[in-house]
Amino acid sequence: MPCAETKLNVSEKFTGRYTPARRWEIIGLMALIVTLLLPFLRRAFAIDDPLFIWMGRHILEFPLNPYGFSVNWSVIHEPMSVVMQNPPLNSYFIAAIIFFAGLSETVLHAAFLLPAIAAVSGVYLIARRFCTRPFEATLVAILTPAFLVCGSTVMCDMMLLAFWVWAIYFWVSGLDKNCLWKILLASVLITLGALTKYYGVVLLPLLLLYSLLIRRKVEWWMFLGLIPVVSLIAYNYWTESLYGQGLLLDAFKLSGQYRDARGISVISKSLVTLAFAGGCLSSVIFFAPLLWNRKTLAALVGIGAALFLFFGFRGNIGNYSFKPANNDQWLLAAHIGLFVTGGISILILAIRNLVANKNADSALLFCWLLGTLLFAGYFNWTVNGRSLLIAAPALGIIIMRQIEEKEHSTKTLAAFSFILPLILSSLVALAVAQADYRFANSQRDAAYSVHQRFSSTGKMLFQGHWGFQYYMELLGAKPVEYLETKFDKGDVVVVPENNTFVDNLPDDLKINRINVPSGRWLSTMNKFKGTAFHSDAWGPIPYGFGLTVPETYYVIKAYDVKSSSLSLLGSDTVRRNALIVRQP
Repeated sequence: MPCAETKLNVSEKFTGRYTPARRWEIIGLMALIVTLLLPFLRRAFAIDDPLFIWMGRHILEFPLNPYGFSVNWSVIHEPMSVVMQNPPLNSYFIAAIIFFAGLSETVLHAAFLLPAIAAVSGVYLIARRFCTRPFEATLVAILTPAFLVCGSTVMCDMMLLAFWVWAIYFWVSGLDKNCLWKILLASVLITLGALTKYYGVVLLPLLLLYSLLIRRKVEWWMFLGLIPVVSLIAYNYWTESLYGQGLLLDAFKLSGQYRDARGISVISKSLVTLAFAGGCLSSVIFFAPLLWNRKTLAALVGIGAALFLFFGFRGNIGNYSFKPANNDQWLLAAHIGLFVTGGISILILAIRNLVANKNADSALLFCWLLGTLLFAGYFNWTVNGRSLLIAAPALGIIIMRQIEEKEHSTKTLAAFSFILPLILSSLVALAVAQADYRFANSQRDAAYSVHQRFSSTGKMLFQGHWGFQYYMELLGAKPVEYLETKFDKGDVVVVPENNTFVDNLPDDLKINRINVPSGRWLSTMNKFKGTAFHSDAWGPIPYGFGLTVPETYYVIKAYDVKSSSLSLLGSDTVRRNALIVRQP
């Protein structure tokens, strides 16, 4: 269908001219993200990577039954349909890569450069629509810990972002040019995004609201939004017929149950959400001198200092206790003060942009950013950096719009004014990505080290999950299963200290101790330091600077078994009843 130009307000037109020079900008941005992520191609699979990979391998054999197997991801074997709370599209992509290129860290991470490239190009095109500095806005978005860490995993977050930004681009472009096929394509992309991660469906009401603000009435083509709705209803019925429960609705129910079980107060959750937003989208901190006048900047510094003193003396954020190892309480409080202040800045920017412009563009950016923060803090099962990735493009655009507004009231900023904030942003983002890379690799190194030293003594079993489980199982070890695992003399049990569903062992059982280096001065996932990029269950901040501690693994040998069923229970879900293992 031919596309006709629509009459729009000046504020709703493309404000960034697409000159030949800017064609090189988008190419340069794609080359930049590849360059930034190339050092992480050999990253070990970690956190939830194994779930997506196991499902991808299963899909190769049973393509129409993606969740049709069981896995021990806690302390018992459970159906994958219960364990995996994400839709299957990302795993179908992994299955295709495995089929054509095989399964290895380098191959899969190289394949996942494609969603990252697609996301970067989509962010640039959207930024070109909403601000006059699309190149800088895209840099602000991608030079964040959220973007680089997610870009170095094989989880579904970067793929969702790619579908998300391209759906916005085609929908907004379709509105601008009265082009039906672009709206149709955007609806298909929303569907694909929702089948990558359920949060993707939120984009539909967001774009419908934007359309109503632009057109001021309901038009028939808006019913194209039924495509993702009908698709998700069909998906829910399909999974219900296969697994006895609709996985779309079940994911929302289980997420709510987990939040309720943790019992985190609203105030605590709000502060931690702001801390994660400020830390994972840290560009806002480094651009502060360009964004605020002196009074506002002084007020924000005062808020940060007050938070530092308050939490330094208090020692907790409501339900979150943060008295880390080595008496680093004040260092952790400094991180909280800085990151929460950054999160507050993000909220102020979004509100200021909406109030200053009062148009559909500002409403879209505001709802995009605020909706992501609300989801990450109050609707997702946990606060984590991955859930905040979606907010990065909106923040980059809003930051540039704020700078443009400041330029109009004062003077045009020189190009080099952006250099220092971008350099600092990139250094922090790369440092966080490197720390998470080392944390992932430490679990692979630990698995191979334990296997090499103890595999000849008897059966090898382990507690803990994430990437450690993936590599232990690859080497033939088995996860301990509550009330099911039976031990014989000479069997070896490996218990990580910094992992999920593990026991807090008494000192007399810590017979063999293995320390694996994970980083030197920055951590992303250490419950002893309060850093918790992938889940706030580990602490109140996404990452932290300071002297780190190695990853510790305890190896226990069963020399004298007094029960035919020796149970090791995961302390995250149940109390340990008995651990009947004695030193010889």
